[in-house]
Amino acid sequence: SNGMWHMLRVSIFVWECHSKRIRMKRLAGVLTMAAFVTGLTGTARAAAAPLKLVAKYTMPAAVKGRFDHLAADVPGNRLFLTAESMHEVLVFNLDTGKYLRAITGIGIPHAILFRNDLNRLYITDGGAGEVRIYNAGTYRQVGAVKLKVDADCIGYDPATHYLYVTNGGDEAHESFSTLSVVNTTKGRKVADIRIEGESVEMMALAPSGSA
Repeated sequence: SNGMWHMLRVSIFVWECHSKRIRMKRLAGVLTMAAFVTGLTGTARAAAAPLKLVAKYTMPAAVKGRFDHLAADVPGNRLFLTAESMHEVLVFNLDTGKYLRAITGIGIPHAILFRNDLNRLYITDGGAGEVRIYNAGTYRQVGAVKLKVDADCIGYDPATHYLYVTNGGDEAHESFSTLSVVNTTKGRKVADIRIEGESVEMMALAPSGSA
């Protein structure tokens, strides 16, 4: 179909990592947020200034262990953080850093996509091997897309609303990894792409139609 052909034209770049995974670790109960301060002169970008501390988000006392990915809901003023060791996603006020609540019951939460137009959250669960779909207003799960174990990092194409998810590999006792393509509008998988290598940790997508 035209939609599938459009999806197949997306250029995908992946990086393999066979060493132990690196995760964000909890440090003194505080999540530190920093930003680059940059300037523009005409069409040339000025050199980036040193990192500047802009906020500190205090973790709930019960939260311990490792963290993984972040996602922001800028219009809704929320920050989502996957607390991998706690099996939940933490929700904070983006401006004040105030802890709001947790989305619980997730096996191994990894990456997060927030679609503002649908007000939905898409969270990869490496334990269950799926993409969990939540109503971002009620925080209730409204669907799931079954993949292989170790569903982890994601790449999102806003033109097609396709979500590319790494899964499988060594955790699935396979000598190759799988890059699954999920239609986030319909909430279903549309394709699997085989990647030679036991572990894929990152990816980057070129704009649709540029390949």
